[in-house]
Amino acid sequence: MRRDGEELSGVAKVIVPSGHAWEIGLTKDQSNIWFDEGWQKFVEHHSIRFGYLLVFAYRGCFNFSVLIFDMSACEIPYPCPGVGPTSAKKTNYGEKRFFNPVEKMEDEDY
Repeated sequence: MRRDGEELSGVAKVIVPSGHAWEIGLTKDQSNIWFDEGWQKFVEHHSIRFGYLLVFAYRGCFNFSVLIFDMSACEIPYPCPGVGPTSAKKTNYGEKRFFNPVEKMEDEDY
């Protein structure tokens, strides 16, 4: 499978607003792609529950930024870098916000 000339990787990076990047496996079948290995650990670490809203923004090269909202539609403020399991890796993005829900997004063909 290709998207914008990119060959499907077996791993995606999911980057939370604190700057930590989580490597999560990708699995695909004929028409679907989903997070697999490492997803459960990500969900448990961030205490994601049924009814939470996760907003992903694709950043290219199988990197995604994510915002996590609880059931009251409030973004959850997670701890700063340096806190978390050894599987989480700090990126050079620092405290930069990756996704602003108010900013206009360009139309993309999928």
